[in-house]
Amino acid sequence: MGQLVNLKHLNLGFNELTSIPPEIGRLVNLVSLHLGFNELTSVPPEIGELIDLRYLNLASNRLTALPVEINKLTNLAELYLNDGNFIPEDEQEKIGQLLPNCSVYFE
Repeated sequence: MGQLVNLKHLNLGFNELTSIPPEIGRLVNLVSLHLGFNELTSVPPEIGELIDLRYLNLASNRLTALPVEINKLTNLAELYLNDGNFIPEDEQEKIGQLLPNCSVYFE
């Protein structure tokens, strides 16, 4: 996966994935990443290396939190965490503070 450095869009949704490898951070030219409708319980901190990312779909997983490194995603415009994630309200607030210019969807 880490060799696809020029990749702009990656859709891994609906694959029953249980984890994302740290090598995801090497895909530095990604603009959109769809990881929705899997079985993810966490996201690696390397996600913060995707500084060109504008769209991130993590809907319908089993997430309870995101790594603080998401604050590096300053170009992120849309983040989907709805449908099936178990993110408590205090964590939702933290995510909103880390991504002040991003529309975050929890419901």
